[in-house]
Parts: sequence; C-alpha cells; structure tokens
Amino acid sequence: MQLFLMLLRRVENAVMALAGISALGLVCFDVVTRYFFPSYLQDWTGEVTIYLTVWAMLFGSGLLVEKNRHIRADLFTRRLPITLQNSLEVITIIVGLAFCILVAWYGVKVVEFSKMLDVRSESSIQFPLWIFYLCLPITFGLMAARYTYRLYLVSFQFDPSMLEADNHEHSAKPAPTTLKLKD
Repeated sequence: MQLFLMLLRRVENAVMALAGISALGLVCFDVVTRYFFPSYLQDWTGEVTIYLTVWAMLFGSGLLVEKNRHIRADLFTRRLPITLQNSLEVITIIVGLAFCILVAWYGVKVVEFSKMLDVRSESSIQFPLWIFYLCLPITFGLMAARYTYRLYLVSFQFDPSMLEADNHEHSAKPAPTTLKLKD
C-alpha cells in the first residue's frame, strides 16, 4: 500500500506541477502579448489557465487528505479526551468520504451528460468541457480512496499523532512576542 501511495503522490505532484507551470506560462504569454504584440493575443488563454489551475488545485486536495492538512476547526476538540477525539475523527472521515463519493458520482454524471450533448467552451478553441469536468470524478475519487485508507488507519491502527497534521506547521520558529529595542 505504501508503494502505491508513493507512486500516486508522484503522479499527483507531476500533474500539479505541469498544470501550474503551464498556467503560469499562459498567463505570462497573455501579459506579454497584450502589451507588446496585441495582434497575437488569443481569446482562449484565460479559459485554459482556469482549467489548468482548477486541475492543479483539485489534485492537491488528495494529498491534503493523506497528510490530514485540510482546514479544520479543532480548537475545542483538541481539549477533549483522546478516545472522544478518535471517535470524532472517525465521524469526520466518514462525512468527508461520503461527500467525496457523492461529488465523484455526480462528477461522472456531469462528464457523461456534457459528452452526450457535446458541450464546448465559447472561445475559439471550442474546448470539449467534458475533459475539464473529468477532474471531478478523478480527484474526488482519489480523495475518497485516501479517506477510506485513513478510516482504516484511525479505526484499526490508531495512534494519537494521527489526529494532528504533519508537523510542518510546528517546525517554524514562533514569532517573538515582544519587540526589543536597542538603546
């Protein structure tokens, strides 16, 4: 399972990097052509930039699930007994899993429907939108798989450290609380 997760992480990181760099390149191209070569300005660069950014963002969400780094309101739950924290974590994972399965399921329906109707973008490239909509079932399916694995770990191999995100946010030096002035 660890080998599969490592390979999946690499693929997701590659997709995010490729989509992000491509989006950045398109934005730079758009800015340069807008000011220096207006005759080469394309009407589809903004549209494709949005597609690439959404794909990159959604591919990152599976990694957030794996590392337990999604935004969470845990100010009060951290003060509860560890057994109650574990129970709440299981409930949270089940709700997240159900949501991801639901979005992935309806994402498949959206892809099928837009493919059946041959829905295309309004720009000059007439991009088939079902390709863009594929990000919904793919990324939410990957998140659901990660929630399932996390549910297994929290239910059968529980360790209190699982309730905290990776220690990246704890590794930074705390900001000074007082300002010291030199005489």
